[in-house]
Amino acid sequence: MEVINGAVSGYTTMHSLINYMLNLVYLEPDIIYIYHGINDVVIGDNPETFKTDYSHVMHALGSEWYEHSIIYTILQNRFMFFTKLKYRYSSLKDSLSRLFKFSPKSEGSLRHSLEAYDPVNNILMKTIISNIRHITVVAKEHNTKLVYSTFATMYEASEKEKKKLAAQMKKQFGRNPNWFNEERENLIALKLDFLNNEIVKLGNELNVPVVDIAAIGKKAENFIDEIHQSPKGNKLQAEKISQILVANKMIYKESKSLEIKE
Repeated sequence: MEVINGAVSGYTTMHSLINYMLNLVYLEPDIIYIYHGINDVVIGDNPETFKTDYSHVMHALGSEWYEHSIIYTILQNRFMFFTKLKYRYSSLKDSLSRLFKFSPKSEGSLRHSLEAYDPVNNILMKTIISNIRHITVVAKEHNTKLVYSTFATMYEASEKEKKKLAAQMKKQFGRNPNWFNEERENLIALKLDFLNNEIVKLGNELNVPVVDIAAIGKKAENFIDEIHQSPKGNKLQAEKISQILVANKMIYKESKSLEIKE
């Protein structure tokens, strides 16, 4: 089985839709696995400023400028101390931002109270589902099968598990998790919970199987930080994906190997 990683750090469903239409569709994949969530829900979704092409927050999406350099990539991959240095820099920058009350422009429109936030009639939620729907329609026109997935983070974990994660990150990266304030964490958790349910509903509507991995976000051992999974978390996700693929006869299991079903 050949796996093509079409994911890009910082991409939203809108970016993936464009990337698929312009690049990946010509690779004629047999199966597409869609795993989206956090990059979409953390952007501003104020109805007065929101744009469906996400241009209102484009400057805030994606990696820091230096992360695109070849030298940075080599240092990041070969030297652990460089990774720790990067996190210390990020932590210092965040601390200074909070100290002087500087906030990323994309966060301003997220300052809604939980009582006022309405995900059902929210334009961002509708846009995310629309983007996934468009990818699905085009993929099916090219006889490509799809698998959706719910999204997992540590924002809904218990305080006990969050403390475990903090200890893990301190030991491995020399930094603590960049938790948001409680109101924003609750808002992100609310959005993700709603979005995960909408993805399941869309899967039922379009007859696309859904890998439900949201529950693995309850345990610190499955994550290396707030949103990125550990090797154990990745293994759990891979197992769930393979089970769905076999159950839906997209691949078949022969001996100890999984192969694409022709």
